[in-house]
Amino acid sequence: MKKPKTLRARVRRTVAAVLAALLLPAFFAGCSSNETEESRTKNKKTTKETAAFETAAAPTQETERANETDGGTSKETKVIRITEEPETAPVKEKAPSEGLEFQLYDNDAYMVSGIGTCNDTDLIIPAYHNGKPVTIIGGKSTGFTDGFIGIELPEYVKSITIPETVELFYFSRNELEQITVDPENKIYYSEGNCIIRKDDHGLVYGCKTSVIPDSANYINDGAFWGCEGLKSIVIPESITHISDNAFCGTGLTSVTIPDSVKGIGMDAFSCGNLEQIHIGSGIAHIGSYDFSSCGSISEITVASDNQYIYSEGNCVIERESKTLLTGCNTSVIPDGVTEIQTGAFINRTGLTRINIPDSVTYIRYQAFAGCSNLERIDYSGTKAQWEAINKDVSGPPAWDDGTGNYTVYCTDGVITK
Repeated sequence: MKKPKTLRARVRRTVAAVLAALLLPAFFAGCSSNETEESRTKNKKTTKETAAFETAAAPTQETERANETDGGTSKETKVIRITEEPETAPVKEKAPSEGLEFQLYDNDAYMVSGIGTCNDTDLIIPAYHNGKPVTIIGGKSTGFTDGFIGIELPEYVKSITIPETVELFYFSRNELEQITVDPENKIYYSEGNCIIRKDDHGLVYGCKTSVIPDSANYINDGAFWGCEGLKSIVIPESITHISDNAFCGTGLTSVTIPDSVKGIGMDAFSCGNLEQIHIGSGIAHIGSYDFSSCGSISEITVASDNQYIYSEGNCVIERESKTLLTGCNTSVIPDGVTEIQTGAFINRTGLTRINIPDSVTYIRYQAFAGCSNLERIDYSGTKAQWEAINKDVSGPPAWDDGTGNYTVYCTDGVITK
């Protein structure tokens, strides 16, 4: 049963009610008029953010929590901040170059046959000309081969863009710094300033700024041919073969052939400035002229775990046959070598002196051809043994074609050229 309320309690309640009626309206009016600048700012911000929320196509939301106290009771309020993504201006495509020369080919397509009056630094080949596709970059020869000849790009051309319609191309690349292929091209794609075939991932074309990507599987014939501006290159482990003339005539000073490479084509590294060569474990044989015209070579090494060839005395030697495959300006031919391969020292213009052990029984065509400064051969056998060595002297250029007026020093005398 409820206890009856006392007189004192009733009086206390009555007084509290009167005070509340008099004071609370003034209190709340004062709070409203004295609203802090921070609260007003927050209200304005919330209004703006609400509008942004309604209009943004793909806004980013951030959530904050603000604590408010009302009469000693803590309330948690969520404030949603909407960050609108800035609009990006559309990229305007460059117009194709004008002034190029064209030649109708097979009546249904055009080829770019010359640079014409075009003076663009960034050369952009058009996909169509006179309503027909441009499928070839390079002029048609009028000679007996009835083939195509390359376009000589002027030095001011620094980049070239190839459209989706092009199927073949032939152009110089000495001063090129950037190569781009339209992604819609069905035959080629570009990566690392290289042009690569889509079907077999063969690198078919590069320039002086090329970085060979891991997507390339092999380096095609003449891919960097004549690119004198190419001073260095890293060949990735994805490459399994380097074809004929791949780096012929480039400005390379050193090269490392990775273990993944299984074969090198003829004249693949015929580079006049090449000084150092390292051959990986995958190469089974060095062909006759793979390193021809390398007049500056002073160091050749082979990976120690290569099962087919090895290096000794700056010579590359086939393990099974003991044939010397290639040498350099500082070579010392080791005892046990039985044969010096065709073109082994061809055009080593820095070679002035070489030793040949009496184990050698065969010196093939052009083995020392073009060694124009060769003055002395130190032979470890007699004059009769030297004369008995099988030396190719007829047919193709002889073993010593184009050498200096050397003297052979034998154990029992000398023989002059």
